[in-house]
Amino acid sequence: MKKAFLFVFISWSALAQTDTLQVAPVEDITHLHEVVITGTRTPKLVKDSPVLTRVITARDIRKLNPGNFQSLLEMELPGIEFTSNANVPNINLQGLDGNYVLFLLDGERIAGETRNNIDYDLLNPNNIERVEIVKGSLSTLYGSNAMGGVINIITKKNTKPLHLQLNARTGSFSEQQYAVNAGISHKKLNSYTSALWKTIHNYTLEDRDYLERIYTDKVVTDPVLRKKEVEGGKTLNLEQKLAYRFSDRLVSELKATYLQRERFNAGAEGTVMHNLYYSYNTLLRNTFRFNPGNQLDLTYNFSTYDKVNFYHRIDLKEKDYTHRLHNLRLISNNRLSSRQMLTSGAEFLTEGLSTYMFQSGEKFTSGSYTLYTQHDFTPAERFNLLTGFRWDKHSNYGGNLSPSVSLKYTLSKTVSLRSTYAGGFRSPSLKELHTNWDHLGMFQIIGNPELKPEKSRTWSVTTDYAHGKMYASVNLFRNLIHDKLDLRWNAANDTVYYHNSGRQLLKGAELNTVFSPLQKWKVQLGYTYTHDGRIQGGKNLSYTRPHTAVFKTDYTFGKASHRTVLSLNGKYLSSTDVYSEDNDDLYYKIHYPGYSIWRIQATRHYKEHLALSAGISNIFNYTPDVNSFYSSSSPGRTFFISLNIDSGLIFSN
Repeated sequence: MKKAFLFVFISWSALAQTDTLQVAPVEDITHLHEVVITGTRTPKLVKDSPVLTRVITARDIRKLNPGNFQSLLEMELPGIEFTSNANVPNINLQGLDGNYVLFLLDGERIAGETRNNIDYDLLNPNNIERVEIVKGSLSTLYGSNAMGGVINIITKKNTKPLHLQLNARTGSFSEQQYAVNAGISHKKLNSYTSALWKTIHNYTLEDRDYLERIYTDKVVTDPVLRKKEVEGGKTLNLEQKLAYRFSDRLVSELKATYLQRERFNAGAEGTVMHNLYYSYNTLLRNTFRFNPGNQLDLTYNFSTYDKVNFYHRIDLKEKDYTHRLHNLRLISNNRLSSRQMLTSGAEFLTEGLSTYMFQSGEKFTSGSYTLYTQHDFTPAERFNLLTGFRWDKHSNYGGNLSPSVSLKYTLSKTVSLRSTYAGGFRSPSLKELHTNWDHLGMFQIIGNPELKPEKSRTWSVTTDYAHGKMYASVNLFRNLIHDKLDLRWNAANDTVYYHNSGRQLLKGAELNTVFSPLQKWKVQLGYTYTHDGRIQGGKNLSYTRPHTAVFKTDYTFGKASHRTVLSLNGKYLSSTDVYSEDNDDLYYKIHYPGYSIWRIQATRHYKEHLALSAGISNIFNYTPDVNSFYSSSSPGRTFFISLNIDSGLIFSN
């Protein structure tokens, strides 16, 4: 007892001689104790969720310090690849493109797409609290477009009476970024403001070798080396959140976001025209808490996205794309007992689209009504069962039922099993139904009003191992899509049209592990094998690279209050041979070599107030010998420096 008293007295005396106690944040490197909501629509710890969920935290984002959201996903996750189609980023998630990956911003849909992808500049890395990724169909909870997975970006909220965060970044190709996050909390009112301005110049990729089309009996070589200009631009991204607590039972939240982006169009087009993009989003959410186990959420989300041709020589703006979303939703969460939770909801979604791809002046709309329910049941301490059903009535396609069942069984303190079956669907988009567009005089793209919705059946089985500061998981997945939507050329090869091509079977495996060999050393490995089933006559027609892997490690030097973190990240993508048909209906293949890109960064922290970072992206200066839509768009080795000032702890002490 005397020794304990002496220890307490000495400790108190030491603290009394210092102004503040500096404690480094304890990092849960496995993320098993992160609270997630995407896979179930109710808060659950990662370790307890029957739906396998990958989390990228704000700490992960700070360590990587990405210049944009695409880089964050590419360097953090295996099984994700971004290619460039006409200078627009195109996502590939386990063999499926952006049509099948639903991006949510704070749980809500986002208007606007270009070549089936959202505008990724809507997503400000400096304003992200965490990213939740669920691979596989979540149509039961989120409806159409969630057949391949859901990526939910959760933005930051203010948790302090006064908080100010500043960030500045500069890098190669005249990259500049300036960000401000500011929060105020007073009594019942909470406010959070985020702003980002960034710009980067164009750069050019030049072929070092000639493209080869390999036939059975010959090789055809392109006669010229090509150049590809990757376009830069400037972006303004604003967000304002307000929350007011009327009482312990009623909280209202209002969020508004604004995006203005200018694209520095390449080539001769850029000398007369730049594309401008505008996005406006408004979210109103009211939460009624009747008691700790019963809650009702009423949400209205409005999202709009416009594309404008700006002829800067004559100062003329011409709108050629507008997409609008209105989404009204009511969700009830009711705890039936200590072991049962029932989530039920109803929603209405309507969208309108006018685009240069339609005949002049045409605008089309669609709508859907939805009812869904989910039962979360824990019949025994080690067993959790999640079942759900969703019924959608679409204005063009009538009713559709999507079921799902997920279970988690804990074998021991270290090993657990997860398994999921889910039915999915995707209604054809307004673009797929009604496009009638002459593609620059080269060919015609025609929609098809007779298209049928796609339906899928997804299975996954996961084994998890967690012990101390080590976590490993192996996930096997299988996704069978019926009435797959695709593009088909006519006999004359002058028109391509949308049609239902039949079935597609995607399957593969994913391995993730994270461990800490030493107290200040963290290592993470991820690997994905994907076979997307696009084989015809023994020939691979897919651009999906079958093997992808990520590697992350960081080591911390020094004390908690004055520390340096050295981080190394790598991404590997395997080679692939892709077959295509020429105008004579003869097959040829193009070989796409495998490659890896590595990134290193050093960050010096002063307490928790100041962080100075410097880094090199693409350390080994990789660029493809031949540039195409499906090769890396990296300009080679680039450099960046960033400074982050966070006043949160200053004001709170």
